[in-house]
Amino acid sequence: MNRTLSVTLGGAVLTGFLALINLPLHWIEPSALASDESTPQNAYHEQPGDPPGMKESAQSEGKTILPAVNTRFAPVQVNVDAFGGNILFDAANEPSIAVDPTNPQRLVIGWRQFDTITSNFRQAGVAYSHDGGQTWTANGPLDPGNFRSDPVLSADNNGIIYYNSLRAGFVCDFFLSHDGGVTWTDPIPAFGGDKLWFVVDTISPLGMDSIYCAWNVNAGCCGQNTFTRSLDGAQSFMNPIVIPSFPIFGLLAVDVGGALYIVGVSPGGYDSFLLAKSSNAWNPAQTPTFDFVTNIDMNGAMRLGSGPNPVGLLGQASVAVDTSDGPNRGNVYVLCSVDPPGNDPLDVHFVRSTDGGVTFSEPIRVNDDPQTSLAWQWFGTMSVAPNGRIDVVWNDTRNDADTEWSELYYAYSLDGGLTFSENVPLSIPFEHHLGYPNQNKLGDYYDMVSDNFGADLAFAATFNGEQDVYYLRIGDFDCNENGIPDHEDIIAGTSMDCNENGRPDECEIDEGTATDCNENDVLDECDIAAGTSFDCNLNQLPDECDIASGFSDDCNVNGIPDSCEVVDEMHAISGQLSPIGGLGYSQSYTITDPVRSQQDVRLTVTAYADLNKSTEYIDVEMNGQFIGRIFEEGGQDCPPIPDDALLIIQREDYNAAVETGQITIDLHPSVGVWAFECGDPSYVIVDVAYFPSSDQDYNENGIPDECECLADLTDDEQVNIDDIFAMLGLWGDCDDPCPPGCVGDLTGDCLINIDDVFAILGQWGPCE
Repeated sequence: MNRTLSVTLGGAVLTGFLALINLPLHWIEPSALASDESTPQNAYHEQPGDPPGMKESAQSEGKTILPAVNTRFAPVQVNVDAFGGNILFDAANEPSIAVDPTNPQRLVIGWRQFDTITSNFRQAGVAYSHDGGQTWTANGPLDPGNFRSDPVLSADNNGIIYYNSLRAGFVCDFFLSHDGGVTWTDPIPAFGGDKLWFVVDTISPLGMDSIYCAWNVNAGCCGQNTFTRSLDGAQSFMNPIVIPSFPIFGLLAVDVGGALYIVGVSPGGYDSFLLAKSSNAWNPAQTPTFDFVTNIDMNGAMRLGSGPNPVGLLGQASVAVDTSDGPNRGNVYVLCSVDPPGNDPLDVHFVRSTDGGVTFSEPIRVNDDPQTSLAWQWFGTMSVAPNGRIDVVWNDTRNDADTEWSELYYAYSLDGGLTFSENVPLSIPFEHHLGYPNQNKLGDYYDMVSDNFGADLAFAATFNGEQDVYYLRIGDFDCNENGIPDHEDIIAGTSMDCNENGRPDECEIDEGTATDCNENDVLDECDIAAGTSFDCNLNQLPDECDIASGFSDDCNVNGIPDSCEVVDEMHAISGQLSPIGGLGYSQSYTITDPVRSQQDVRLTVTAYADLNKSTEYIDVEMNGQFIGRIFEEGGQDCPPIPDDALLIIQREDYNAAVETGQITIDLHPSVGVWAFECGDPSYVIVDVAYFPSSDQDYNENGIPDECECLADLTDDEQVNIDDIFAMLGLWGDCDDPCPPGCVGDLTGDCLINIDDVFAILGQWGPCE
């Protein structure tokens, strides 16, 4: 039967998320297929094989722009070079993702990094995004040059990111990041072994931020002891203990009461699924014990080394708990890609427990293709949102009879797993066997973290013709928690997005990712761009905030920082320099007799040229020293309105160049910039904006003259004329007794009243 559901959860209709996916929900009848015994397969080991491979000598490719399929969001490549481009001839797989709960725009993904597909030597790849996954920065592997595998990442309630990594010898280390993946600690030994998975308790008051780890009994540090925990943020770990029945190749989860669930298959038979539960793992006063181990009928067996993943798992067993305040609170869910009875090679099966893992339901089939399609639904991955929605993704070959191509598919449940939605593809097809890194598999798993309006997914695919790691946002954010997806808030005008980054301004302000120093509910950057606030010193803060905070003085209370009043803005402009292109068409502009600048210098380059790719750019030098690269992103080919790029030259560097007597700006285009791409001659214009002292600050002390009372030199209204001379340099020295013609003659001696000085110079005062 196919009954469309209209679901309300926790009092709020989930219209935003459902509208994005645009799918009806259907009741799905539980499968009545009988279980099937399988022969145990050899345990899968992660260990060094080949020596480290040399990176191929090749330029990176530009960014791959992928279409969005049944979602507003398109996959974004994560394993990129310093310029955001694809790295040729490498491989990346087995990704895991962590989301900072204090700022969900901060994401970190780790993966197995193969520098070349000619070697199976891999390292601990890692990248971070601080803009919700739109762009990624990869600064090279953790522990470079050393064998690493099986990355697993998670975050605690304080936003600390944990990265667990297997190293040679079947032991693991933790790396920690306190800044959203930008920097990492040294490795912290943590026992462990092959296919270690860990969970951080972010929900239970009893075990808050406790870390629990379990690994493969066949390949670990400590024989049959395959469980450990840390109660101090991964600074130390308990001596490992035994998990009864030794479940392997599975995940861990924690419920609101602090109970820990570990799922996996039996080492003696991959059709035997096991769930071990511990109710006291959180208790620092006790060595953890396990309440029971439940045998779960998944109506099929986990597969290893077959079909689309010749030497890898076809997916691990997932476990998750409903921690919502809804009717399914406390439910325990298990999901896995399994080989069911009959000819169908692999399906995604799901079971649920409503009694804390003691018993489980009959398995249901999440994928809705005909069982006669003989398709592979592999790498089944599950996560549960705080509101109880169950998200499931997997790779699916249903649309390719030869099973050479896979698509990423998605389904969800809003009724505790009783039914799942119609399946929908989220990616374009990819040829899953491409780019094997001398190890014929696409890894062993994907990883996903759900929130109330969607999910953050890390997955591997071959969209570039090689194995790469991608991020995909499924659904939408609701950062202000008003029950409306962010993009709908912005479209409706109920939230502003003045910088057009898809993030409501109020959320950026609350999270500290953008500032509103004048508290007018407009981002500072937008105030400045609109001209409603000024930023004369180019520090990205409105001038009024500089003054209010004390960062800049405003002695005359005119709303302009003093540092801006005591300099004049001057420009040296080159005119059109033509043509501009690689392979011999560089350009230069020389400023003779340059003047020192009192502030950082702005160098603007205007270009009408061939600059529409990330591999087409211009390197800028000043007197032979590299100062920056421009037009890497956002440039166009021969645009109707020429492109602009801005570089800031530090005052100290500019003034050091001034001392040489001339400044030469050299522009060196990359090889890809063709000088004759445009119908008219290509050209660039160089504009150097510098800031010499103005006539409002004679003594060049950074204080406007009108604010300085000469009496301050002596703390009264009388000032020695020699002080005036020294200060202004307008006359020669006067000595006692005052010679004829000296200004001191106004009073008959060498002391003059400061009001007389004002009258003579017309510069200040009067001073009272």
